[in-house]
Amino acid sequence: PEYFGSEAEVLALPAAHSLRGAYEAGDITKPDWATQGLLTVIRLTPYTDLLFYGSGEQLLVATLRLEACLTAAGPTVPPRERVQRTAYVVPRASALLHRERTEPFALRQFPAGPAFQRAGDGPFIDRAGGNQTVVDTGAELHLWLEGYSGATGFVVHATSADGLAWDFAWDTAHIVAFEGLPDLQYWKLGPTVIGAGGGFTMWLEVIDETTEQSRLAVATATDALHFGAARTTGLVPFQWRNRSVLVDGATYHLYADHAGASLVHATSPDGVTWTPDPAPLLERGASIDDMDGFGVYAPSVIRVGETLVMFYVAVYGARAAYQSHLAVATSTDGVTWQRAVAPVLNQDLTPGHWEAGEIGRPTALVRGDDVWLYYTGVEGGEPSVGVAIGAGWTP
Repeated sequence: PEYFGSEAEVLALPAAHSLRGAYEAGDITKPDWATQGLLTVIRLTPYTDLLFYGSGEQLLVATLRLEACLTAAGPTVPPRERVQRTAYVVPRASALLHRERTEPFALRQFPAGPAFQRAGDGPFIDRAGGNQTVVDTGAELHLWLEGYSGATGFVVHATSADGLAWDFAWDTAHIVAFEGLPDLQYWKLGPTVIGAGGGFTMWLEVIDETTEQSRLAVATATDALHFGAARTTGLVPFQWRNRSVLVDGATYHLYADHAGASLVHATSPDGVTWTPDPAPLLERGASIDDMDGFGVYAPSVIRVGETLVMFYVAVYGARAAYQSHLAVATSTDGVTWQRAVAPVLNQDLTPGHWEAGEIGRPTALVRGDDVWLYYTGVEGGEPSVGVAIGAGWTP
């Protein structure tokens, strides 16, 4: 860390220095130099924690940096690091003490059951989009996903006869249109689709680029590419992320995650007006040693026989040396859920693998006697889509 006790010290930095440039541009909150100073630190994020302590007239700064991550089996997990400079306005200090201790950290292993196996040699949509949803109509399978890079803000559609080979392409013939939502003004994110009445119903986040307002909306279509006007649901997108919808009789059930802290549920008679449950269905693990102690995300709920089955993303980590899994919980009443102690699929941490960064957004389908799990993998910030199959899987 570098400590600056006056504006003159900051302006004495070389003209090309990033801190001086940010300070002069007003990108950094300027301290009240009579009582405050400016502390900057080069951080390897998300591998460094920075802690402040008061010690008499001194400011003690402790940095906790995860130098290396060792699995229980021994090999080093390759670091995925990025560097950033962060500036903090702090109480004025006459001295700055920097204390650092480095020690190995053992990353726990959570062996997955053998039931689910990845299908194919890699993703069927490679580094082109993710956050997918899949519907099996019987005649064919339909997939909608969120665009990536220059196509961000679009929903793209593909079909498949067998669930493995898809006619995916980035062209206008595959981009989904919504009545009243022109592409250049509105972003469409996080599609969730069910088949209904010979057509489709989609829930998605809509962002107006003009006003930057975001809303969770629902639209219907008689085909897979042309949806009608989107109606606002009243649910806040940030509080209902990575959604899944299940229809049980005359009731719609919406499952989502709340910023990774919990998995939440709401019901509706029409798919538009929702009544949230007063309490979450599942919360992330209470301990950092739990398989989902870092977060729970993206539930996908199906019914297998008389049992409700929720597949979700469980993230384990310490100071963000994390790994993600596809996990499962079951319920007989939809209220009380029992989570399994082991994941159904582990992230592949092999450098360069299409899911080395993380795995997420499962979409579960019952196909005959099997359960298919479509999921997103990310490597180098680029999302892909693959599938794992649980042959004869039962909860």
